[in-house]
This record gives sequence, C-alpha cells and structure tokens, in this order.
Amino acid sequence: MSRTIAWFTAVIGYVIQTKSLSVIQSDKFLSLDSIRSGGHMDISKVTAGQMREAMTIYLTFLHFVAIMLLLPIAALFTKNPEVETEYEMEHTQEYELQEMLPRNRGASFEGRPLSMDLSLDLSNLIPHEPTPPAASVMPSSASLSASSSPTALTSSQGNLFSLQNMFGFILPAFSAGSTALYVMKLLILASFLMIPVFTYMLALSLSPAFDVALIHNTSVFEIVTLLYGVCGISRRKYIFRNFMVMSAALFSILIISYTKATCDMLAGKLSINPTTGEVSDPYLFDRLKASLLCGLGNLPIGLFAVMWNRWFGQRSNTIQQQSAHLSMVAIICIIMLAPFGPRFTIFYDCIQLFNGDELFWLTLVCSIFLGTVPFMYSLLYLNRVSPPEYLTTCNLGAIIFMGIMEWLTEPVQTTIVRWEVIGYIILSLSCIFLSMVLI
Repeated sequence: MSRTIAWFTAVIGYVIQTKSLSVIQSDKFLSLDSIRSGGHMDISKVTAGQMREAMTIYLTFLHFVAIMLLLPIAALFTKNPEVETEYEMEHTQEYELQEMLPRNRGASFEGRPLSMDLSLDLSNLIPHEPTPPAASVMPSSASLSASSSPTALTSSQGNLFSLQNMFGFILPAFSAGSTALYVMKLLILASFLMIPVFTYMLALSLSPAFDVALIHNTSVFEIVTLLYGVCGISRRKYIFRNFMVMSAALFSILIISYTKATCDMLAGKLSINPTTGEVSDPYLFDRLKASLLCGLGNLPIGLFAVMWNRWFGQRSNTIQQQSAHLSMVAIICIIMLAPFGPRFTIFYDCIQLFNGDELFWLTLVCSIFLGTVPFMYSLLYLNRVSPPEYLTTCNLGAIIFMGIMEWLTEPVQTTIVRWEVIGYIILSLSCIFLSMVLI
C-alpha cells in the first residue's frame, strides 16, 4: 500500500466514522417518540438523557473493540513477510538516511544519487542492541528489534498466524521490573487515549458532525504539532516556512468556522429574533458545550502521540507488533469503562429497541468496518513509512473532506458563501504543501 492510498484511506475513514456516529446519536434513532412508535418494549423508565449517555458508552466500547481488530488485519496483510519487509525497509532506510546525513557532515555523501546512498551499509549508522541469551523464557526488548530483521521475519513465516507470534513477541523479559514497566507504559497510553475518545463520542451526541470534526481536527493538529516540535520528534528543517503555512491553514479554518453560521442562516437552519436581533438557536449551548469538551478533551492526544513514538513507534517494530501494543492499550481502555457498569443495564434495555432496525445496525457496522478500522490502520501504517509530523496533514484533509461530505449529504440545506470557498481553497493549498514538504 502506497503512502498516498493510506492517506486518503485515513481521511475518508475518519469522515465515514464521524458521519455514521453522528447519525446513530441523532434524534432519528434516539428520539423517544420514534422509539415508542417502532419499539416493542416499555421505555417509560428510560429518559432521553439516560439513553444518550448509554449510547455514548456503547460507542466508546465499540471503538476500542475496533482497535483490537487491527492485530488480525495486520497479520492478514503481512502474510508474506519478505515482500512487506522489503517495501518498509526501503522507506525506513530512506527516512533514516535523510535524518542522519546532516548530522554526519564528515561523510562524503554529496553528489551521489539517493539510490546509491540506500545501498550503503547502515550497520555503522544505526545502533543495534545485543542479542539476548538463549536461556530467556520470553523475548526481551532487544530481541524485539532483532526479530524485525528480514532474516528473522523470514524464519517466522510459518508461525505467522499463531497466537504466540501475534502476542508473545510484545511481552517484555520475564522479570518483575521489565513487566511492570511495560504495563505502566500501557496504562499511561490508555489514560491518554481514553479521554479524547470519550469526549469525541460525547461531542457527537450534542453537536452536528461537521462542527465536531472541525474542532476535533483543529485541536489535534495544534497540540500534536506543538508537542512534536517541543519534544524534538519532528524534524527541525524550514521551521519558519512550515510555521507560516500552518498559520495560513489555521486562519482558513477560522474563516470556514466564522462563515458557517452565515451559511446556516441563509439555508434556513437558524433565524433572527425580530425583538432582540439575536440568533435563535435552541441548540446553541449544546454546541458550545460539545466544542469545549472536544477541544479540551483532545489535549491528552498530543501526549499519547509523543509517548507512542518514544516507546513503540520505532521502525524496528513490525506493524504486527505495533498493532499488538495498540490492542493491549484498547483492552485496558475497555477495562476503564468498568465504573460505568451500572449503566449497562440501561444500555441493554435501550439497545433492545433497535433489534429490528436494519438501518441502525447497518450504520453501526459501516462506522466500524468502513470508518474506524481503515482509519486506525492507515494511521499506523503512515506512522511507519513517514515522519511522525506527516500524520497531522490528515487532520487538515479530514476537515476538507468533511465539508465535501456535508455538501453531498445535505445539498438542499447547504448554502456556500464566497469567503467559505476562499477558506477551503487556502486550507487545501496548505494541506497539499505540507503533505509534500513533511514527507
């Protein structure tokens, strides 16, 4: 899979996921009047607030279950380790060589094509950890990097789909200290991932999909870009130029969000109070609350991205190993939902109301298999074959494609003004430019 295909898969997967989850939590399914007309259960004891809260917890649970599906999918797509390793090693060596060339000014690499540089022996540039003793019961972190070489991967081709190969290689050495450290890393990552996912689901129950996608991707783009630069993960090249392009992208998002209210008013979604002259929006406070929750709730995602790249994002780990680490994090997040256990009874009563609703289950399945799974797998793949800061361009692309989706799904209710078009043009040019220079 090429980088371009993975980028479009991630962006389109996010759009499908967000739009589907918004439809599921809309009044079309969660309205008590529609349930009373089509349901077969007594819901007199269930309030609208309880039902929305139960649905938010249920969708959060399914999101982490979908993340756990990345491990078998990674095993399915890498059933031929030689081909997969050859492609990834090409991008890995190219990226690592470009990173090390400015630091090794004494080496005479200038004047030679990149194809010749890639053929160099990188053993003296890339440090290798010693192989652990054969008496180890479980592979250590050193054997984890050694097992990712083409020779080790080829030798394990016959046992690729075994449970030991899928889960055993991610376990640390059989010692209390290393195991405790590994579990502590997973707990920290799970804590930083749980909050953004839950606030994202909660915001979709309060505000339209486009509003949530706008604030969600903007906040993720800002905090991840900032922490990548502060923590030294992103490359320190052409900082001022990239800063100006990112500022132009944020300014275009500001234009789009400011003119969105004008577009909604022209489309008849909002009205003006003739007495006070103010905008009459019965869902104004819900939208403000959703924006505040989603914006602040995405702050830990920057710490998650930094620590993931520090601990498990090394290119010595195969995509199966990284998927296994992420699955472990998802399992811990599911366990963190245990305090909401008393709500599960209400959720069970509510979910029974949709047993005969095929549209509800079809939308839910599409959000998982056409949205969450391709989105997460593509991000994991892009993080392996590209610099970490390249993933931030997916946030800008998600805003652009979300606007296109909004225009396609609601052509009658959508009105576009001139400044909104200008904002989308600036955002698109900024996204294309960053996608080219951050590779």
